[in-house]
Amino acid sequence: MSFKINDRPEFTRTVTILVPEGDDYREDTLKATFRVTSSEDHDLVRVEGMKDFLRDAIVRLDDVVGDDGPMEYGPSLRDAVLAMDNARLALMRTYSEAVTRLKLGN
Repeated sequence: MSFKINDRPEFTRTVTILVPEGDDYREDTLKATFRVTSSEDHDLVRVEGMKDFLRDAIVRLDDVVGDDGPMEYGPSLRDAVLAMDNARLALMRTYSEAVTRLKLGN
């Protein structure tokens, strides 16, 4: 396979989100398509900086359901998911693990 230069490759991963339930947790999942994004312009220590970074990195979210069934992806769905601490941290963890593995493999 030929090497293709692409500054912002896209990739899809299953994101596992731990949801508190009773005395334990439930593992929910969604599919996230990301694009490789530079973290230089984002303050990832602050919640808003992490949200801004993920807004740039997330291409789409799938397998998200609401009370009325499957939800269509758009900015309002993305922002609702990013407002949830457990989901935001799971997205960041999944993105970081994927990009780190990509960088180690190149």
